[in-house]
Amino acid sequence: MTRIDTARPVTATNVTNGTPPGTNAAAAGAATPTERTQADAGQMQAFREMRAAQAEILKQLVTFFMGISAAQGAKGAPKKGLVKSKAAPYGSAKLRAQGSKGWKDLAKKANIGGAKDITRFHQAMDKLEGSRARVAPEGTTPKKALTFSPAEVARIKAAPTQEAAKAEVMKIIGERTGKNLSDKGDRVSRLKKEGTEREALNALLGTKVKAGHEKNATSAIILDGLADSVASAVRSHQPQSAVTGQQPVVAVPPGAQYGDDAPCNVPVQPTPPPAPSGEVTVDVGDYQDPAGKAGELASPLIFDLAGVGLKMKAGEKVFIDIDGDGKGEIITNLDDGVGLLVFDALAGVELDGAGRDYFGDRTDLTTYGIHSGRDDGLWENGFDALRALCERMELVHGDKQHLDAADLAMLEKEIGLRMRLEGLLGKDRSFADLGITRINLGDPTRIQSLKAATEDRFGNKLMKQQGATFLVKGQEREYADIWFNVIARDVVADAKQPAVRP
Repeated sequence: MTRIDTARPVTATNVTNGTPPGTNAAAAGAATPTERTQADAGQMQAFREMRAAQAEILKQLVTFFMGISAAQGAKGAPKKGLVKSKAAPYGSAKLRAQGSKGWKDLAKKANIGGAKDITRFHQAMDKLEGSRARVAPEGTTPKKALTFSPAEVARIKAAPTQEAAKAEVMKIIGERTGKNLSDKGDRVSRLKKEGTEREALNALLGTKVKAGHEKNATSAIILDGLADSVASAVRSHQPQSAVTGQQPVVAVPPGAQYGDDAPCNVPVQPTPPPAPSGEVTVDVGDYQDPAGKAGELASPLIFDLAGVGLKMKAGEKVFIDIDGDGKGEIITNLDDGVGLLVFDALAGVELDGAGRDYFGDRTDLTTYGIHSGRDDGLWENGFDALRALCERMELVHGDKQHLDAADLAMLEKEIGLRMRLEGLLGKDRSFADLGITRINLGDPTRIQSLKAATEDRFGNKLMKQQGATFLVKGQEREYADIWFNVIARDVVADAKQPAVRP
């Protein structure tokens, strides 16, 4: 804080009598008129300095106590991902109006429920905040290009407001993708049941977000944010124009400050006249990431065969289509000694590497007449998918909540149930060969949330269920549902990647 010098106090009597600080009245009376005038000036200067010091102290005190209040308030503040950044223009005025309510209220409006789905929604929104559409400079290759004709550019720039410009972009995207994206009321609420925006987003970005009211609503929000950012990029874009001639000397605008020694006139680069608008290419590749989060990946059940734990340690990377969408992902491969439970999702069809033949959230049991009950056809986790299969085949009931050696042999014969070793693309072995004689299904009411799951050093999460164990060579060990951290995604189908369901 500013220090106040108390050696020369200033009093009201001093000011009234014109007596400088540190003098007495007798001395003042003996002074000449010139000396008294100088004393008065010095006294007033000291008075002004004291008032300035008082003001500074007050300002610092206010700042100090406001800082304490803010720090105390921050302790109870929502975590990152629940409150939006004010600086991030992530969507339309309606979405920005969420303000301090954050993603939690938006998730509720979109009818997104369940800890796992809410977590995914927050992750998608966090990625949406960091996504921007940018006009691609000439000679560069955009990650995902969206090119507007001169007429379309004119439509966007002629819009009277940003929201109107966003609506124009949405119409143009609808024209390109063959989807009717006209605003028919509250887009987020409406698209819980419709998939128009989701289908347009997939067509625009090359993503494969599956059907489902949560994915429909999330896709609608992402597309809204994309259109808003595209509108801003096109509206602010100025075509390159050659400027010739000498730069004129322009008067400094009133109120402009260039320092005490600045001249009255300075050379200023003139603003070139706007050139006729041509084609504009906008890179919208940033939005593939939040769209990918909306679709998410598979979560297979893995078994600790070697008894060394289920957290990945080797860190080997593998390119595999783990979510069965026809495009590969780069993830951490399973360590040796970790088994993967697989089966034949479609009789007679090879699905090497596709998430449909794992026991995870994307398990495909429809060939055996089993459905998840969700409108997107997915499962909450691999534990639920395995239980649904066992219950349908009447292998678990009442007090029997396990698969014994005879059950495993029957499932191996009927649906190709087996254990895969040496990684996600490794070799398949029978339960008898491995000495696996029992799988306990565990308590379906005691499954961890994704948020509570432990994470390994590669970002993979291990979701566990109470009682989920198995016997191998007489030893009881754990199995878990692993949620892979996707290191990179391929946005174009690759013929070299594992075969997927047609």
